[in-house]
Amino acid sequence: MNIETIVSAARPHLRASTVFVAVALVFGLFFVMNTPLLWGSDETSHIARAYQISEGHVFSQKLTDVAPRGGGYGGNIPATLHTLIAYVDHNLLTTGYVGKANIAQYNKIGKLPINSAKSVEYAFPNAAPYSPVVYLPSALAIWIARVANFSLSSTIYLARLFQLLAYIGIVYLALRILRNSKTKWVVFVVGLMPVAIAQASIITADTLTNGVILLFLAFMIKGFLKSKYSKAELATLLATSLVLPLVKPTYVVLCLLLLFIPHETISSNIKKSRVFKTLGLLAALCTFLTWSLLTKDTLSAVRLIIPGNIWMYIHPHQQIKVLEHNPLIFVKALIKTLLVADAGYIYQMFGSFGFNGFQIPGTTFVLYLTALFVSAGIAEKIKLKFINNLAIILIIIGGVVGIFLTEYIAATPVKATIVDSTQGRYFLPYLLLLTFWITANVRTRLSAKNYNPQIAIVSMVVVGLILTCAKFWYITYHHAIGPS
Repeated sequence: MNIETIVSAARPHLRASTVFVAVALVFGLFFVMNTPLLWGSDETSHIARAYQISEGHVFSQKLTDVAPRGGGYGGNIPATLHTLIAYVDHNLLTTGYVGKANIAQYNKIGKLPINSAKSVEYAFPNAAPYSPVVYLPSALAIWIARVANFSLSSTIYLARLFQLLAYIGIVYLALRILRNSKTKWVVFVVGLMPVAIAQASIITADTLTNGVILLFLAFMIKGFLKSKYSKAELATLLATSLVLPLVKPTYVVLCLLLLFIPHETISSNIKKSRVFKTLGLLAALCTFLTWSLLTKDTLSAVRLIIPGNIWMYIHPHQQIKVLEHNPLIFVKALIKTLLVADAGYIYQMFGSFGFNGFQIPGTTFVLYLTALFVSAGIAEKIKLKFINNLAIILIIIGGVVGIFLTEYIAATPVKATIVDSTQGRYFLPYLLLLTFWITANVRTRLSAKNYNPQIAIVSMVVVGLILTCAKFWYITYHHAIGPS
């Protein structure tokens, strides 16, 4: 036995799933407790939708006369909650204020009870199209808060906590599915991206969206690695395929990956394997079409949430007609958008979040890029069939184009030359899929003779999150950029 063998045996071997839970819980709780009330991205709209679901309303209501833009979709919320939302809107949206939070005022309003004798109609058209599935954790927390007559602040913290625990549980399952593969470290890094942890720690539809997609992609990666699924995993995969289009219909294109999983990973009987994959895809398409038809009228109302006067020039149905006659308008707008804003999307994908426009430190960005590189470097090198390679890259391209197309129709002025409202975090799932594709096709492997790559990955992620939290704390509570 030589010295290298002894050193290798002495190195600690980290379990990705366990470390993920610890890191996500610590830093997630930081954001749960230190993000000012409803300062998360679109949290004002999402809490209203979650409250509506907590009362048993599956669909949002059509409103006709709600200031300032005359309607949209929404519902009734407690007057106390509306008071808090109105203050946040004034504090961060109307004035364009970015900087230190007025904590005294938030604490004062936060002491009001969630239960109010008076209710107010409130429009939240951007959250109205979302399925109740993505709000189950926060809606359950709000229901408990209503029964116990919690204050607004206690309700928000409880709902955020339920969101965080749901995300941690789902990604933990994804890492356990890949427990016998080193590719799990790629999922580990993506699951702990600053933007993913921040979104998991507020009331938003993105929490379960990110978690469910990471779980689905973990199943896909296991299949491409030719690891046989257990019966329980097949059942979970089928359920995930059913739910995925409900958490975010835009990502339904990912379900096409089901068709390219090697047959032997599902069953030794090719016919049974084909039936399973067909059922999974059909289930996904059915839920996608059903929910899309049920909520199709909400598409035209999303524009009402756009700040400024741009919303007046956004007309989805008219935009669709324009594209039917001349689809090249969108192609040109997409190319121009990518040329102008591609770097911004990449940075946002790693960490740009909150109504206060917070961006992660540059050092954190570099650390995460390096961690992603190292995790890809230690992953198994497999040889994908040509058809599988082609399918993955086309699904990535189709998914990214689909995101831009959705935003062009729903949130961009008619015939505009730039696609508006697209945010980098929307591409997070495709980052994982792209990294896996690159890993499978690049025949290089990092040497781990003189260091433990798992320790390096965890260290870079933890340091990156510490720097992120430090900057977030300073910007939010000590660095006033606008009026106090």
